[in-house]
Amino acid sequence: EGQLASAESAYYAAVRAHPRDPVARAALGRYLAARGGVKAGAVLVEEAQFFGGDSAALARVLIPMYERLRDYRSLADLKPNVLSTAERRRAAFLANRPSEARLRDSVVLLSYRPNGDGRGLGTVVIRIGRTELPAMIDPRVSGLIVPSGVRKDVRVFGGHGGKTIAVADTIRIGPVAFTHVPVAGGNPAEAVRIGLHVIPPHSP
Repeated sequence: EGQLASAESAYYAAVRAHPRDPVARAALGRYLAARGGVKAGAVLVEEAQFFGGDSAALARVLIPMYERLRDYRSLADLKPNVLSTAERRRAAFLANRPSEARLRDSVVLLSYRPNGDGRGLGTVVIRIGRTELPAMIDPRVSGLIVPSGVRKDVRVFGGHGGKTIAVADTIRIGPVAFTHVPVAGGNPAEAVRIGLHVIPPHSP
């Protein structure tokens, strides 16, 4: 209901009152992650598993947290195994190949066009291989979402849930080249969307 201070106090009070309660601990972890404290949130959810919480359900909660942290080693080693074969293969690949931003200059400003329809934060033009596409910056997605036709320009690990699980070795946004970006490909008519977390880790 928007009463964030009261909610935060209630979550912490529940954990203090029942320090080994996995439900309270996982609830606090999810709350902190939603507020931007992803590392602390992931630790609390891991502890909830240790204290006897539903391991499979909590593992699914950890997936987007590890993705936001770009902790692909933990994602690849996730127990129990709730990833598809393609997702686990991609996580193992990314664990040894961290994403980087290669800049032509020491300081770069990325330009974007605000969306007039209220969807996403704006639009940038990206290049994947030789394909240039407009991409909506969408904080609701992880990595890069592309139409299935872009598959030839990415490294594919398989499919899951109707989506292609892949990695773009390099995408370019203006003067910046981002390496090893997770990609999901699906509906050929789907608009290209780029997750908000792809760009900010490389900003000062």
